[in-house]
Formats: sequence, C-alpha cells, structure tokens
Amino acid sequence: MTGLYNKSRRYRDYRPNKRKRRWLRKLVLFIVLLALFVNIMTYFGIRSYKAGSESMAPVLPLHSRFMATPVVFGNQIPLTGIKIPGFRAPDRGDVVLVKPSYISNDPVYVRFLDSIIRFFTLQRVSINSTEKKEWENSILVKRIIGVPGDQLRIEGFKVMIKPEGENRFLSEKNLLKEGIEIVYPEFPENWDYELPFSGNLKEVILKEGEYLLLSDSRGKGSDGLLWGFSSEDEILQKVFLRYWPNLGVRL
Repeated sequence: MTGLYNKSRRYRDYRPNKRKRRWLRKLVLFIVLLALFVNIMTYFGIRSYKAGSESMAPVLPLHSRFMATPVVFGNQIPLTGIKIPGFRAPDRGDVVLVKPSYISNDPVYVRFLDSIIRFFTLQRVSINSTEKKEWENSILVKRIIGVPGDQLRIEGFKVMIKPEGENRFLSEKNLLKEGIEIVYPEFPENWDYELPFSGNLKEVILKEGEYLLLSDSRGKGSDGLLWGFSSEDEILQKVFLRYWPNLGVRL
C-alpha cells in the first residue's frame, strides 16, 4: 500500500508541474510572437524616436519625442533587396531620418537583435546606444533643403537656391513652407567667411538622386555641410509628428 501511495502522490505532483511547464512554454511563445509582430509593424509602419541633440531646435528640442514612418518614401524588405514603393519622393522642407554616407549598415542579425532588446526594455537599452554623440549615431534627423536639379551656394550657413527652371537665386526661407524657423549662428563683424567651419559651399548643381540635408539650428551637430550630399536611398523615414513636449506638433 505504501508503494501505491507514493506512486499516486508522484503522479499528482507531476500533473501540476506539467501544466506549469506547458503554460510557461505558451507564455514564452506568446512574448516572442508579440515581439516579432511589434517589430514587423514598426519596421513597416510607425516608429518613435528621441531627439539626441539641439541641431533641429526649435521644432525638435533636445530630448523631445517624435514619430516617423518609412511608408511615405518606401521601405526595403529585409534580406531581399526588394523595396516597397512609397507614396512620393523626398521633397524640400521634409524633416527626415537619414543614414549619412559615411555610416555602414549593421548586419541584419544585429539590427534584429537590437530591435528585440529595445522591445523588452521599453526602448531603454540598445546595442547601438542612444547616448552616443550625434556624429557617432547611424541615423540622424535633418531637414531637406536642396533637391535634385537645384543650383545652390552657401555662405555663413545661409543657403541660396536656384531651383530647376528658375532664372534667379532665392533664399531658402522663401522656398520653405511658412512657419519653418532656421536659426543661423552669429559671426563677429568683419568675419572672414573663407575660414574653416564658416558654413560655406561653392556654387554647385545637385544631380539626379542627390539631396542636401541640413540642421534647422545651423552649426549644431553634423549635417550635409560636413558629410556631403545624400542619396535617396539614404533618406529612410519621414518625420511627421512631435508628441512631446506639446502633443500634436505636426512637421
């Protein structure tokens, strides 16, 4: 009788343990599938970011939060080289996320692992730390100032543009949407603009697929004046909304 009792007890203990293990497997599977679903949705849909510098102030102050999407310009399917067409090409005045030409792509598995880590840590931990200096980050937020066909020149960070088909140069502020604020650094009187880092660019015409991306707050952070023109493939996402501070600021 004692032996039968022990076997019966072990059987009773075994069933709850089996149910616990089954429940744990289902929970892990659910979390993994949820993480994959969220990453797929954010990769092809809407993503949230934090401004890591003052280069796009005042529209995106330091530590402000904003949303961007790759849908507008199109997105590439991982591991295939196939790009899903977007609704339109990048345009002058768009605030965008760009991968500078000097940055090389991380391996796909690194990007995937990074997305999983960010998901489970509520975006607080990343393989590519968001605490890096702006010039170390692989993705920057900038505004498109020059588009293909533009003839432009820059002096003291101020851009003069002759769009394709125009017969005269216009100030960038005349070509950008009303309400966009560009902040220029102040130079001492009689400043020699030939000095390095004076924000100059000799007259040039942008070729097909070339864009000039600059900061709204000129001289703060790196932009196209330092790393040159960007191709359309390097323009990744359209920034469309700042939700903190001041909820609902459209860009």
